[in-house]
Amino acid sequence: MGLARRLLLSLPLALLLSVAWGPHSNIAGPSSPLSAAVKQSSSHISNHASTPVGNRTRRVPTGPRVRTSPPPPPRLTARNTVLGYAPPPIMAKAAYLIDLKTAQVLFAKNANQRLPMASTTKITTAIVALQHSHIGDLAWVSKRAASIGESTMVLSRGERLTVEQLLYGLLLNSANDAAVTLAEHVSGNEERFVGLMNRLARKLHMRDTHYVTAHGLDARGHYSSAHDLAVIARYAMRNATFRRIVATINYHIPKTKHNADHWLASVNRVMYWYPGVDGVKPGDTDYAGLCQVVSAWRNGRHVLAVLLHTPNLVTDVRNLLDYGGRDFRWVQADAFWDAPYVPLAGFGTHRWLYYLGAGHFIGDVFLAYYQSHGGLTTLGYPRTEAIDEDGRQVQYFQGGELVFDPVHGTVYPEPLGTEFAVRLAPHALRHIRRPGATFRGLYKRLGGPGVLGLPVTSRTWVHGTLVQFFQYGELARLNGVPKVVPVGDALLRMKGWLPAVGAADAYPSGMTPSQVEFFHAVRPPA
Repeated sequence: MGLARRLLLSLPLALLLSVAWGPHSNIAGPSSPLSAAVKQSSSHISNHASTPVGNRTRRVPTGPRVRTSPPPPPRLTARNTVLGYAPPPIMAKAAYLIDLKTAQVLFAKNANQRLPMASTTKITTAIVALQHSHIGDLAWVSKRAASIGESTMVLSRGERLTVEQLLYGLLLNSANDAAVTLAEHVSGNEERFVGLMNRLARKLHMRDTHYVTAHGLDARGHYSSAHDLAVIARYAMRNATFRRIVATINYHIPKTKHNADHWLASVNRVMYWYPGVDGVKPGDTDYAGLCQVVSAWRNGRHVLAVLLHTPNLVTDVRNLLDYGGRDFRWVQADAFWDAPYVPLAGFGTHRWLYYLGAGHFIGDVFLAYYQSHGGLTTLGYPRTEAIDEDGRQVQYFQGGELVFDPVHGTVYPEPLGTEFAVRLAPHALRHIRRPGATFRGLYKRLGGPGVLGLPVTSRTWVHGTLVQFFQYGELARLNGVPKVVPVGDALLRMKGWLPAVGAADAYPSGMTPSQVEFFHAVRPPA
């Protein structure tokens, strides 16, 4: 009787605490003793609404039910809007992305799929050679090593080079002759050296890796996974000598009495165009396709990306590194076709569009409207994913804001042009049907009232620039040329969601991140 009474007395207090602490509190969570007792007593009371006392039955009041409301949605900030990048569309068969410092997994696609890995094999070759030899040792080049073919540092039979020099050839030139020479120097022959490589793989729990060669040319039973390559690369990058070599672009081995002159250059092409790259190793064979393991500093974060069998190395590696650093400021690759306006598209049940220079998707809900209302020329690149703002599904673009109406299944633009006209140029508000002569040609080319809406002001001067406001946008004359003003950016800047670092900085040619937009956001109304 005493226990039942104590439980009954604790019930109102426990319910009150659960409301105050919320459903996600760690103070009295679902598995805590207090919540267990409350649950047990509540069940007992609900199942036995009357409690026998002697010869009488006493009704036990259960009281009103307390319902906890769902937690409010998180407050919208730059981090979960403009910088809230979704995982990018990666075309490689397998990919993996980690934080090098913490090993936190940031992205994974088919991470444990066993695939040929080409010359990324040489990461393991290098670290095994470093662990089982001294970098100053001289290694003799055999006939077999000199004749291995494919990618080499052009070694000749009988040459002698130091282990360190061979490691530069191995990791910069991706030299197969250096791989065989190192293997024979360490173990006497390549087969025994490969045994050391497999032993290290087992030690590091690389369960989806098996080596057959030290160089990585296509061979039956020679495979790894994106996850395992990240494991061995992170392990190797702890070695200072390895880090120094993979961060090198050019290296010269001068001629001596026991070796010829060798000029080496890194084949890790990402180092030549992506800022912050400090290693590690690419690979390419007919069977493996393009492979890449690369580490880079981006926006203060050291990340490691792995790609296996990608049809587009430039796009995949940039998307992974940008995503890992939460920084989609445009980086131009050394490829003639590369540009921020190049799109990737998904078809089928869920259609989507993804511009290389944006970092955000345009999905099913907003895609049809975007494509039929000017796309890049008027709305520009997407600035956010589709987000929930005050109970509405919206998506922000450089040139505007789109809203989804779930009742009618339609999309409509917010009248940002009107809002900024009221704020910045109330003296110029007019009921007119046609734009001024300065902007008439561009207005018509962009789609006229069906895209920008009707004019809401006459031509007017804002902060020294001639502009005209329309219902859904704004045009300005900059250096004598009419341009689209990114009013979506102005609104995001006013909200504090458009930071200086991390946000994509590419704009379509007809739109400019001008001082006009900046003044809209930071200056008060005149």
